[in-house]
Amino acid sequence: MFSRIILFPIIIAAAVVLYLMIFYYRDYYPPIFIVLVLLTTSVLMVEQKINEWWAGKRKMSADPSLRNFLYTYIPYYKGLTPQQRKDYEHELEKYMLKADFFAKLSDDLPDDIKALACIYPAIFSYQTGINLSKKYKTVVFYPHPFLTPDFSEEVHVSETNLEDGVFIYAIEHLHMGYRGSHFFNVAIYETACAWLNEHLEGRIVKEKCPDREEIFKLGTYGDDELSRYFGMPPANDAALLIHHFFVFPENLKKAMPELYESLVDIFGDYHVLTNKPIIY
Repeated sequence: MFSRIILFPIIIAAAVVLYLMIFYYRDYYPPIFIVLVLLTTSVLMVEQKINEWWAGKRKMSADPSLRNFLYTYIPYYKGLTPQQRKDYEHELEKYMLKADFFAKLSDDLPDDIKALACIYPAIFSYQTGINLSKKYKTVVFYPHPFLTPDFSEEVHVSETNLEDGVFIYAIEHLHMGYRGSHFFNVAIYETACAWLNEHLEGRIVKEKCPDREEIFKLGTYGDDELSRYFGMPPANDAALLIHHFFVFPENLKKAMPELYESLVDIFGDYHVLTNKPIIY
C-alpha cells in the first residue's frame, strides 16, 4: 500500500543513520535520527488516511484476468452496464488497496486469492452505499480449516470478527464457493454478517427473515450438510438468507416474492440473469 512506499525510504535512512551513529559518530547524527523516527511514527499514525487518499486519487484499471473472472463467475458483475462495471471495478480495487492481508503458515499470497475475499464486500459497499472497508479491512487466510479464540472447540472454514473487523477464511473453501451453486459461498455469507452488523437496513432483513428450515428449502443443501461443510452450523439466519438471495434468486422469488422484492430494493437484481439481455 502507498503508506509502505513512503515508509520504506524513511526506514532505510534511519537504519543508515543509526549505523553511522554507532560506528562513525558525529554530533549531528542523533537529531537526524530523531527526526526520521518521528516521521516514521507520524506516517504510521495516519497510515489508513494515506492509503484511503491514494486509493481515491489513483486512476485504476482492472487487470484483464480479474475482469474476465468477474464476468465469468460473478452474475452480479455480468448484469451491470459497462459503466457500472467500471465503477464496481474501481470499488473493488479500492477495497483491495485499503485491506491488510495475512496468510497463516505461508508468505505467498497471490492477488487472485485477495480478490476472492474482496469481491463481495466491494459489491455490498458499491450497491448499498456503506463503506465496509472502513471497518472490515483485515483478511486472514488459512490453508486449511481452523480454530480461533472465539470458536476454540469447532474447526471451521470461515469467520467474521465483528468487533475487530476481520474476515477469516480457509483458502480452499473460499475458492470452492465460486465454483457454482452446489458449493456454499463463504465470502457472501461472511460479508452479509458484516453488512447486517453495520447497516440500518440490516434490521429490515432480520425482521423479515423466515425460519431457518424455510431458507434451506430454497437451496440444494440442508442444515446438516452445510454444518459438515462449514464445520459448525452458520449461526446468522439473515446472512444465510442474503447468501441464498445471491445464489438461488429464482427459487426465492418463486417461494417468497414479497421478501424477494424487499431484498431487491436493497441489493438490486443485477445478479438475476434470467430473461435479461447481457451487454458484453
